[in-house]
Amino acid sequence: MAEKARKITQPAIDRGDYKPKLGADGKPKLTYYPDAGKPGLVLVVQPSGKKSWVIFYRRLSDRKQRKYTLEGFPSLGAAHKLAQDKLDDISNGLDPAAQKQEAKRAAKEGTPDRDLFKTVVERYMRVYRQGRATQRKKKKDYKPKERTVLETARLLGLKPDPENPNGWAVIEGGLVEKWGDRRIQDIRKRDVRDHLDGLLEKSERKANGAPYVANRTYAALAPLFAWAAQQDDDLMIEAAQLKWNKAAEQKRERFLNQDEIRWFWQATGEKPDGIGWPFGSLFRLLLLTGARKSQVGEATDSELDLSKRLWTIPDREGGKGKVNKLPLTDEVLAILKGLKRVKDTKLLFTMRGDKLNPTSYRKAYLRCRDLMEQQARKEAAERGDDPQAVSIEHWSVHALRHTVETHMRDDELRIGREQVNAVLNHSEGGMSGVYNHAEGIEMKREALEKWERYVLRLVNGNPPAENVVPLPLRARE
Repeated sequence: MAEKARKITQPAIDRGDYKPKLGADGKPKLTYYPDAGKPGLVLVVQPSGKKSWVIFYRRLSDRKQRKYTLEGFPSLGAAHKLAQDKLDDISNGLDPAAQKQEAKRAAKEGTPDRDLFKTVVERYMRVYRQGRATQRKKKKDYKPKERTVLETARLLGLKPDPENPNGWAVIEGGLVEKWGDRRIQDIRKRDVRDHLDGLLEKSERKANGAPYVANRTYAALAPLFAWAAQQDDDLMIEAAQLKWNKAAEQKRERFLNQDEIRWFWQATGEKPDGIGWPFGSLFRLLLLTGARKSQVGEATDSELDLSKRLWTIPDREGGKGKVNKLPLTDEVLAILKGLKRVKDTKLLFTMRGDKLNPTSYRKAYLRCRDLMEQQARKEAAERGDDPQAVSIEHWSVHALRHTVETHMRDDELRIGREQVNAVLNHSEGGMSGVYNHAEGIEMKREALEKWERYVLRLVNGNPPAENVVPLPLRARE
């Protein structure tokens, strides 16, 4: 291809100015017209006069010259745009010609399952669960907790398959459903960036939660793509090179006000007015005890001593070995005794004998939130206000723990900081160095009973004090 580059124009193409040149034998020959307007792009004219656009480039891995032919014969402007996209791929280490050859082979033989995003995610989750998907310098025997495995799978678009204990099911609207049938090497950096940016925009009335979800999704995707790229030296995965600036997160300080506590209690009652078993009872225990979701959701028979009215909660969070002994108040004891039980399991809260999964939690939470909002609007209508003008500000299940802490310390209850820290099992100072074991249990009991009376007065329609004014609902924007 000795032809000197010159700027190609669309009018010249339309006039037929670019013709095959004659060879030594006087017959038309294959002719190349390099386009000075887009270096690397060449107009190729066959002896028959048929034209095509070809990109000549050198593969980054070995500097071998390659060529890529654009589909059809697009206009000059379209050819420039398509060429620039491919040149961007090449600068990122991809090989468009090899990808095109693989696509043709796949169309003929079928795309190999191992390259599909869904299959890659499933393989990744198998090694991730075993602790072999990430490199940890300090912990060679690192193995993620099961709840971390499930959360990572959820972010990638999978959930436990109820039909197959060792398998995964696809989450509707998740990443596996979105990209599952695409080859992982065909997922571009801009695809991932667009998805993450979309999570920030799709806030679902929770401005603080959107950055959190987007950041955690990126934290799950980045090691997935990096791991996949390491499995095959010939597999060029552009998304493995993505660098995404994490969104700023705000500290979670949301708690339920007095009205919201009352609506929450109604929403966690029996069906059809409430969400019912098992999450109704579970959520109420979270509110009455201030315990964490995993501590209640994974509780077993062996942790309870109903005769002593004591619940010994092992550490299920940070691995710090902090056991929390919580006294059982009257309402908590009644809830525990009234639980519907599933055979052949020690778990207090289960639907099929195994732990409740994140998807089930989310469905129950969303139903609870909807029921709360329905009640809020009903009361607004009874007051003569516009029911559509009110909505409940987003809150998470963890906000129930903030609710306990905030109201225990307010001017009505005035429960001391050390007592609150002891109930919540906070690590800072607290009662462990001030009271002995027996005194500590009794001080927790006093705080929890005081809190329970406060909640039940709200639930029964008797405000704790006239000088305590419920916070107003946020007007819908």
